[in-house]
Amino acid sequence: MASAAQIQANRANALASTGPRTPEGKAASSRNAVRHGLYASLDSLAPAEREHFDQIYSHFSARYPSPESEQTLHDLAFAWFRRERVRRMEAAWIAAQIAHFASLFPDATHDRILAQLLISDGKQDNFISRLHRWDRSLTRDIDRALNSLNQHHKTASAEAENEIVETKPNAPAQASRNAPCPCGSGLKYKRCCLPVHQQAVSAAKITPMPRPEPTAAGPALP
Repeated sequence: MASAAQIQANRANALASTGPRTPEGKAASSRNAVRHGLYASLDSLAPAEREHFDQIYSHFSARYPSPESEQTLHDLAFAWFRRERVRRMEAAWIAAQIAHFASLFPDATHDRILAQLLISDGKQDNFISRLHRWDRSLTRDIDRALNSLNQHHKTASAEAENEIVETKPNAPAQASRNAPCPCGSGLKYKRCCLPVHQQAVSAAKITPMPRPEPTAAGPALP
């Protein structure tokens, strides 16, 4: 058990330890617990990373302009941003490991160095496997978000089509093509207002958005 003198000394030391004082020191200490930053919040992103996230979000929000889908768009953009980060981490880690093993085995072929890299990783951290698990998990998040957005887009298109059909004047619910036109022109419906009504319905239809796919060169935006 600590004596009274030790307790008093600890209190005095604690008062003298004020932590980092400069802005640079405070910024550095705020990231002491960060391991890889993969699941960091938006508030902790560097300015350049936040700008890149905003570009991804703007891209998808332009393709799916629906206020009701704002949260899904946010989740999609963040999952896409994180998957890009995972793939950059993998490329950087492999490049660093290749350089390390090449310095240890200068006469080894590139394939031999890659094999040694995987063997060494398998015996230690399995970092590559963890990166691939993160990649697959984020890809599933992206697929779910895209499916939700496309479903919402399809539903909105159907509702818009039904609304135009119901509100279009002189558009009978089940009019015969050869019946007299409801507008009173004396012509058959097919010769008078039918083309106008069909054109209005076609204009309301919206083609479902194609699913973006990463290119062979990397996870570029569609």
